[in-house]
Amino acid sequence: MRRNVPALAAAGCAILIAACAGSEAVDAPVVTIADAVAAPAETLAAERDPVEVAVEQAPTPPIRVDMTVELESISLDTEVGSEVDPAALESTDPFDTFASCSGGHRAFGPYSVLVSSPGGEVVAASVVTVGLVAAPGIHGADVRIELGSGDVESAAGTVTIAPGWRSGTFVAFGADGGAVNGSFECTGGDPSPAPLDTSDMVGRLDSVEVVALLHRDVAERVVGLAVETARSPEVAAECPAAGGAAGDSSLLVRVDGDQTIGAISMFELTDGGAPTLRLSVGGASYVFDDVVTTITEHAGTFSATADGLTVDGAFRCT
Repeated sequence: MRRNVPALAAAGCAILIAACAGSEAVDAPVVTIADAVAAPAETLAAERDPVEVAVEQAPTPPIRVDMTVELESISLDTEVGSEVDPAALESTDPFDTFASCSGGHRAFGPYSVLVSSPGGEVVAASVVTVGLVAAPGIHGADVRIELGSGDVESAAGTVTIAPGWRSGTFVAFGADGGAVNGSFECTGGDPSPAPLDTSDMVGRLDSVEVVALLHRDVAERVVGLAVETARSPEVAAECPAAGGAAGDSSLLVRVDGDQTIGAISMFELTDGGAPTLRLSVGGASYVFDDVVTTITEHAGTFSATADGLTVDGAFRCT
């Protein structure tokens, strides 16, 4: 069966996935504790040197996704949940226990939520909007439910995203007309998620977004990244066609150092006559040669297979 490659149009940035659908390092603040011990004035004057105590930055909490799933076709009504701890990112594999939610990401273009929990009645479930999301409310979405039996339910419908970006409900219908309903709730991750602002096209690199569908055997996982350069100065982002100059003339797009939990942390697509793709998600790193690409001025699609893993995806720079 041929999968439809997610298409990301340069105008409108509609991301279609028909087949299946960070913590920022900062200097710790220093707090000066005044000497509050009662003592003669001359003693206080002689011992006035402040005591400096470093207050550690609060660690980024794990990102967790809990989802309810109802499948009319098999009378299934169940719950599935999983989380990713930033302290264990290096041992995280998107095909194992994994969670990703735009409501816990610093920035996002399309809105997506994914939970992977091998061993359960529902092995994985994902909901992905079919285009950019600028406000909470009702949006077109693709829903994919992977069952422990190996069966896969793909459905198209809508997702209703609640204010605050961390919860919602979805209603969709499969090819047989059966309903796929559910709800989700995300906790942890970045405390202030926000959609990308792509309205200012002035010839400089303001943001990069990527969505990728990873396919291995019957398992599929939707992962992505969205970086606003102004909000993520610690992330290296290059996209020559959108004003992000690069010394490597073969470079199409590169984002390196994104620590958004549950997202792609490194993505690099080069051309040079033989397109190559490198990407990392948690502790899993993938390298693809012989990549098939379709490139426009500020965007493109990519597709490749290596070592039993297939990737289809799209990127956009603004």
